[in-house]
Amino acid sequence: MGYLNNLWRICDKLDRDSNKTVNMFIHAKLDFANSLLYKINVSEIDQLQKIQNLAVRYIYNRRQRRGITALRKELHFLPVKERVEYKIGVLMYNVVNCSAPEYLTD
Repeated sequence: MGYLNNLWRICDKLDRDSNKTVNMFIHAKLDFANSLLYKINVSEIDQLQKIQNLAVRYIYNRRQRRGITALRKELHFLPVKERVEYKIGVLMYNVVNCSAPEYLTD
């Protein structure tokens, strides 16, 4: 999370597309090994949700602690818990329909 806080220093100098690139980097980190995140406890999900919320605030350059649900919806981002469930659901759909990698369908 330290690297995200450091980005606040240069966010005025970046255009909106650069901000989205930074945000995709953050989501790639959040999406890594979703199957391991499926049954983690609520406090750990909350920590990941805070990181996603910081990313949304970064994109919109909002430092206040007001609700960002509307902003997250505008970006079409699911909350972290729902995102993990969605990614696992897509993976299972692909396994059932034989479009997953071979190592998962064996």
